Amino acid sequence: MSSSLDQLSYGSRYMSRNLGSVYVIFVISFVILVFTFLFWVFSKCCGCSERAFKKLETKFLWNYYIRLVLEASLELSFCCIINIKYGNVFRYPETPTAGSVVNFVVAVFFTVVVLVSPLVILIAYNYHFLKLAEPEFEHRYGAAYEGLKHLERSVLIYPALFVARRILFGVLAVYCYHFVWLQLAVQIYCTIFSAWYLLEFRPFDDPLVQKLEVFNEVIALSMINLLFCFTDLIQDEDTNYLVGFVFIFLLAFNICTHLYFMFRGIIKDVRTTWARKKVTSTKSGALQGKSGPLRFWAILVSAVSKGEEDGEENPGNKYE
Repeated sequence: MSSSLDQLSYGSRYMSRNLGSVYVIFVISFVILVFTFLFWVFSKCCGCSERAFKKLETKFLWNYYIRLVLEASLELSFCCIINIKYGNVFRYPETPTAGSVVNFVVAVFFTVVVLVSPLVILIAYNYHFLKLAEPEFEHRYGAAYEGLKHLERSVLIYPALFVARRILFGVLAVYCYHFVWLQLAVQIYCTIFSAWYLLEFRPFDDPLVQKLEVFNEVIALSMINLLFCFTDLIQDEDTNYLVGFVFIFLLAFNICTHLYFMFRGIIKDVRTTWARKKVTSTKSGALQGKSGPLRFWAILVSAVSKGEEDGEENPGNKYE
């Protein structure tokens, strides 16, 4: 194993050690999937446990697993490539143990899942493109295009590109760790292509998310270019320190920007929820304070005003 991988806590042949908490999440998810399958079998055979199966199906099939693979694609790609390179049981000089064989089989399985996922997204979702806007399809398979526009096929490139970039990063980091210039050059071209895609097709529904994604790519491109200053091209320590401070500033600026919009959204949601509860409590208190005919007319006026608001929100209903 490489000493540099050991310094990054990826110095083991076993995926369970390299993945850490992600491995625990995958084990729990696998157990949930097994129980869901068992409840489905019991519901079909004897009619029992159908309620439990429906709850598990609603919560976990299949958006949960699609989102899990997408979010963990970087860790999975990196650890699977490390295991295939250094943990191949067919290259062991000694007799492999049962644990190493199981570990290698799991690594091969997840490698296939990660490699196939971009193709599945492009092919399967394009085939069912007309169903993307349907609530039932979106509730079951919509995690891959969540927050993206449903009416354009070009949006399906984004999740496929999301996974493909992480696979490429893992391959370069493990097999080309001696060629720093190649790693940086590939990452620069990938970032430029991603920024061009975001500006050309604008796949996100929310304009703020669209701008933040472009902002991320610009910051990433700046930081990748600064990494050239830490190679043998520049050997002056003072310059390296200066570039390091600029690198930290860009990273902190990116994090603070996201934290600002995140907390602003949280505060806005809290204010909206508080205002709704305040209006509801005021109306209920006003109704409770009235009795007899006054209470009847208060309820009637409230119902009429609510109907007018619904009519303004759905103007087509006025003519039906």
